[in-house]
Amino acid sequence: MSHRRLPPLLGMLFRSVTTVKRKPAKDRHLIQLPPSHEYNDIKLDLTHLAKYKAMFPALKGTLPLTYFYLLAQRAQLAMMLDSKFPFAIPGLVHVSNRMAFAHQTEPDTRFSVSISARLDPEAKDGTERIIFEMTFMQHSQVVVRNTSVYFARTKKPSHSHDSVRSKTTTRQEKALIDVHLSKTWNLEANVGRQYAHLSGDYNPIHLHKYLSRGFGFKQPIIHGMYLQALTQGAIEDKLGREVTMMDIHFKKPVMIPNRVKLSVSEPSNHQFQLRSGNLCELHLEGGYGLSQTSSP
Repeated sequence: MSHRRLPPLLGMLFRSVTTVKRKPAKDRHLIQLPPSHEYNDIKLDLTHLAKYKAMFPALKGTLPLTYFYLLAQRAQLAMMLDSKFPFAIPGLVHVSNRMAFAHQTEPDTRFSVSISARLDPEAKDGTERIIFEMTFMQHSQVVVRNTSVYFARTKKPSHSHDSVRSKTTTRQEKALIDVHLSKTWNLEANVGRQYAHLSGDYNPIHLHKYLSRGFGFKQPIIHGMYLQALTQGAIEDKLGREVTMMDIHFKKPVMIPNRVKLSVSEPSNHQFQLRSGNLCELHLEGGYGLSQTSSP
């Protein structure tokens, strides 16, 4: 299915509420997902790109890797709104994301985007994991790949959203990595609203405690991709090279206001963790790749 433009995010967020009554087939072998979508002639808003880089000044590249997720999210939500998508959007949880440059990008050149969705065949009974795979192309060449994984529960949950990503985190499942560099941030209460204004993601769980409580969170939670951009910027700033790949797993939401600490291993290991300020709770972890040359 081919489209000329990516729909704006805010309008799609409002429409997503209408999907709450969706119910997938009980037999997972009968679940069908929409066909692939394609978007052509996409031009980047360079003014918006400048605002993004102003929010994350440590990012080194002309076109940062994490910026592409702002486009990827719109394509994913558009596919979720397809009448053939069987899951309720408000019940989906973003659990992991992998982004990588394939070739040099040109901010002034128009992009085309393709997206497809499939189910993880290894999902456990009562749950589904929907895998969205995207490619960004310029001059008929793939320049960026993005894979996003969402969790969907097909049976009534016995716990809150907080435990979906953290059911193993509560066991302190992973030790602290050997730290090569670290960075600490104090996240203010309004940072969710600031990033929402930039990204267009006005999901109520990010905006105010009175709104987030209606979705099972005592406090608003910060966008996972905001944390990914902070992480990318800190790595680039400390190591002096542009990040060309990020593979991130969201373990537990970060409520705001809060204090978080990033730990990055030796460059040869390419691993990172983001934990609470006291290091007791693991919020996200993953790996990264770097360019061969230093950034200016």
